[in-house]
Amino acid sequence: HLFMLKSSQMLMKLSSTVLFMRPAMATIGVILPFVCTSASEFNDGTLIYDIDDSAAKVVGLSDESAAEIIVPDNITVDGKTYPVSEIDDYAFMDCEFTNVSIGNQVMRIGMSAFEGCYNLCNVAMGCSVDIIESYAFCNTALTSIEFPESLRVIENQVFEGADITGAVNFGKNLCELDVTAFRNNIGLTHINIDPENACYSSIDGVLFDKDISILYFYPYSHPQTSFTLPNTVKTIEDQAMRSCKYVTDINLNDGLEKIGSMAFAACKVKSLYIPKTVTEIGGNPVAFCTDLSEITVDPDNSRYYVDQQYLLDKTSLCAIAYIGLVPDIVTIPEGIAEIGEYLFYGADITKVNIPSSVRTIAYASFYNCAYLNEVNIEPGLETIGKMSFQKCTSLKELKVPATVREIQTQAFCRSGIVEFDIPEGVTTLGQMAFAHCQDLKKISIPSTMINWDKAMCYSCPSLEKAIFAEGLTFIGDQAFNYCSSLVDVSLPQSITSIGEAAFYGNGMTSIDFPSNLNSIGESAFYGTNLTEVIIPDNVASIGSFAFAWAPNLQKFTLGKGVKKLEERVLHMNPSLVEVNLPEGLEEIDIYAISFLSSLTSITLPSTVTQIAENAFSGCRFTNVHVLMPEPPALPESAFCDEDFNPIFDTCTLYVPTTSIGLYQSAPVWNEFLKIQPDSDSLNEITASDSDIVEIYDLQGIRHNETIPEQVNIIRYKDGSTRRVFVGK
Repeated sequence: HLFMLKSSQMLMKLSSTVLFMRPAMATIGVILPFVCTSASEFNDGTLIYDIDDSAAKVVGLSDESAAEIIVPDNITVDGKTYPVSEIDDYAFMDCEFTNVSIGNQVMRIGMSAFEGCYNLCNVAMGCSVDIIESYAFCNTALTSIEFPESLRVIENQVFEGADITGAVNFGKNLCELDVTAFRNNIGLTHINIDPENACYSSIDGVLFDKDISILYFYPYSHPQTSFTLPNTVKTIEDQAMRSCKYVTDINLNDGLEKIGSMAFAACKVKSLYIPKTVTEIGGNPVAFCTDLSEITVDPDNSRYYVDQQYLLDKTSLCAIAYIGLVPDIVTIPEGIAEIGEYLFYGADITKVNIPSSVRTIAYASFYNCAYLNEVNIEPGLETIGKMSFQKCTSLKELKVPATVREIQTQAFCRSGIVEFDIPEGVTTLGQMAFAHCQDLKKISIPSTMINWDKAMCYSCPSLEKAIFAEGLTFIGDQAFNYCSSLVDVSLPQSITSIGEAAFYGNGMTSIDFPSNLNSIGESAFYGTNLTEVIIPDNVASIGSFAFAWAPNLQKFTLGKGVKKLEERVLHMNPSLVEVNLPEGLEEIDIYAISFLSSLTSITLPSTVTQIAENAFSGCRFTNVHVLMPEPPALPESAFCDEDFNPIFDTCTLYVPTTSIGLYQSAPVWNEFLKIQPDSDSLNEITASDSDIVEIYDLQGIRHNETIPEQVNIIRYKDGSTRRVFVGK
């Protein structure tokens, strides 16, 4: 293919706010062109570089057997010396060397540059490194690292999956340190900051901002068992003290105003006192704190209180945290209006009862509750939040009350749902709401849903039936991508647009397109099992690859509304034997009808004015019928076999009788050895012909007699219809 699924090393990571998760590589298959973007490339036998006018960057490894990598300060190419200033994104991803020495000219270490180098245990960093980008040393064997004084920026999850132990030290120039940079480096004991640093400070290895008003990060293995916040602290950042191994006593200061999401998650703290000054608490700050038996809120706190083992918000009636070990069966108390973010994240609950007072199930409330198999929701619920039931693999069914209006992004992604009826009234359904549901077999979409968003049922291999009510107008990109069992799809007449890769790779064998359909996106039906496609006349655009690689497709009829047949709309369809192109088609793009091994004949309508290079490459035509009275420009490569050899010697060209001379003298067209008058092209015909029943022009207007010097559409008594070019 010239087009391919983008390699995992080239895909951007999905930035996820789900805590405790390493954001996965993007899993949505998008067909993209493979394009070489290299500048001037140089290979020194070990490393591969891209060189521009002033500098070089390392882009890859050529010697995969190398155990040690040395990134030089400079390289010399054709007598010119270039500083090596960067290690590019993904440059050494998944390589097997053990040692790296980074040159003193390198200023940037790119995203995922050394990710997955599981043997990498030693890195000597040059003195000029300015920025280390996301995931750069993720999933390596590093246990220690020394940073140069020049370092200013460390982005998210740089060392996640490594095993940095002991202390790390930063110089005075550090100005941006993402608190997730050392996520899950459980052996980390101290983060020490140069006293001259203008942005950060550290007290006994605990990271604060310069003014000691924000607690950023408390190292996982800091040895002290009791921690008291300095009196100046006003904010505890998200996850700041997550998974602290030894702290059992945390003392929060008067003056503290904000406690971030998951701030103390998985700590061994036994009790917690919330001062009166706290006015903002993020999602479940005490998640997984199984030793926690008590939260006490200062009686003068105007925002928060504790009732029935829940930490609650007086204003929103949101349940922020559950105190202690979560039971198997949870009944949310009547009166609670919101099940807060991360409230039961990863808990071992099996059943939950939700009362009528609850209006919102917030972000990731039941995320990864792997044993949850029963959810009872009383009417009143309005919003099912983002990722709220994601990875609830035991949850096979859920009856959603009619009061629900919104189901947000990835709400049931990777869950065990088998059938799901979206109730009437739901107007918003977020992207990937049911993606990767391996057991999902049937889904029903109500009339109140106008748009079926991106990747809604992406990669649901068991999905057999999707029921759409009238009212839906748009099926989004990749909506049913890789639903290999999906064979029963009935599209409502209200559908006007089908997005890119919407049904890519699914099992459908037939489909009736609604008459109101206006557009079909790129790769929309790529790799399906369709046997016949009839495009309605209302369709104005069909994206490239729309019906490519459909192995069972035998017949394709294009509607009258399409003016341009885009690149590879029909491509690699080995069973295709009939292609019908309507009058009105004007342009046939590169490879538009290509590599169709069973297609031996085609008729081009009289309205075609442009034929691109390789438009019909790889088609084994024995005859080509053209109805254009005047030959349009034809590239030399337009008609060629699968080896890109012209087929002029083996294919007969049939043209209008009155145009034979024009084609015999037209460039490229005149290379056909056999140019003959088309049996459908007559010099003269009259309305008195006893076999003629009806006569139409190309716009479908009926006439009483033939129209001279143009193509007529004539229906005969025997029921046949012929396109006839009538002479003077």
